[in-house]
Amino acid sequence: PLPIGPAAGHRGGGSLPLGQWAKDTAARFAFFRSWASSVHPPATFRLSFFDNPMRLLVATLQEHACQREVPLDLVHFRHKIHTSDVPPVAPQAGILVAGLFLEAATWVRNANRGAGRLSAPSLHEGVGPRPLPPVHFEPYVAHETHLQSGGGDSKPGTAEEARNAEGLFSCPMYRTSARRKVLDFVFLPTLEKEGLWALRGTCIVCCDDS
Repeated sequence: PLPIGPAAGHRGGGSLPLGQWAKDTAARFAFFRSWASSVHPPATFRLSFFDNPMRLLVATLQEHACQREVPLDLVHFRHKIHTSDVPPVAPQAGILVAGLFLEAATWVRNANRGAGRLSAPSLHEGVGPRPLPPVHFEPYVAHETHLQSGGGDSKPGTAEEARNAEGLFSCPMYRTSARRKVLDFVFLPTLEKEGLWALRGTCIVCCDDS
């Protein structure tokens, strides 16, 4: 028999209240039903809807590698935060991931309507996960541009130094707050040094299971 219930529907660790589990399960079924009945991919994906979110990310990289006719290990993700007031549409390359949450950090939008940046949460915001705007996982071929992680023969210093120079934090992403396995690293803009966020334990989770 198939496992049923909050713990089964939340295999990444932890459990949800029955009402929240039922709501999430209905949303998952509606998502896949809509996708199956359409000839176009969804505008946004929620990693929490997938039993193995890593397969979706790898499939996205594989598709780009096949299109560009390059080895898979040359294809990586760059990340762009969608903060436009216009409803998101499916990108031409990669996927737009919604439903992500920040732990030990919050996202603030720039006053000049730029994408925004990581910021330390204020005391009145509490300690729970905070929504992150949709993230565009955009694949690119590594030899076409410098890796955001600091890789590249012409860029001196360590990867962390390179990210600090570019104003990026390599934020680990987990399926749940149990943080059992890193799915990927998302490069987020910040004015602070990367080490600060690492000390705070800042991360991204794919669902709010608090």
